[in-house]
Amino acid sequence: MAGCLPLETMSTAGPSPSLAPTNAPPPTASPPTGTEELAQTEEWGSYTTDQGRVTFGLPPGWTVEEEIATTADSADGGQERLIARIYDSDYLRLTFANWPAEEDPACDSPAPYVTLDWRPLTFESAERDHSGAVSPRAVFRAVQVENGWLTSLGITDTIAGAGGTTCSLPNSLTPKSWTEPIYFGYPLIAHSRNGLTVPTLDHARAYIGTPHYEENMAVLTSLTINDAP
Repeated sequence: MAGCLPLETMSTAGPSPSLAPTNAPPPTASPPTGTEELAQTEEWGSYTTDQGRVTFGLPPGWTVEEEIATTADSADGGQERLIARIYDSDYLRLTFANWPAEEDPACDSPAPYVTLDWRPLTFESAERDHSGAVSPRAVFRAVQVENGWLTSLGITDTIAGAGGTTCSLPNSLTPKSWTEPIYFGYPLIAHSRNGLTVPTLDHARAYIGTPHYEENMAVLTSLTINDAP
């Protein structure tokens, strides 16, 4: 599925959390509150895509680079596809895209995963008719891979997998009244997905609450849906 993080993806272009293990509590099923939330100040700006359909906040100094292409597939009528790359100076922080869903690749060996943190979004998603549906949220998850844990930060309205195992980490959702999903999360690289591999879950938990993490999370949770396509 577009916006999913396949387990074989092992690149590390994402941010590096502290490598000092912490005594962080186990993952919680409810969103954190209080000082963990990064307050957006008057210095923050906002960005609305050229298509006008979504808006999200931008910390000072962050910029967005849009790329719009028209598909040649006659099945979808040659629709416009947007990818917006979000930079902090020259560093690629996040990506927004309105690419359509692709079919999941075959998966013979789902791996254990955990949800480390999540924050609610302010809009509804399209109705889902399966048990894996959840309310729209920005979520930080990790899935076990051969050399540690592959982490992913992005939006979703779907549980990654049943029974605590998964083949991918979906960073996409379909807003209410929309017919196609949007992606918002860690950078998309060459039409694939990108995550950060860390040795242990303590390393992943150490990233939560850092200014770098809270900025990323605050941008994700500022996402606003302006209209239906």
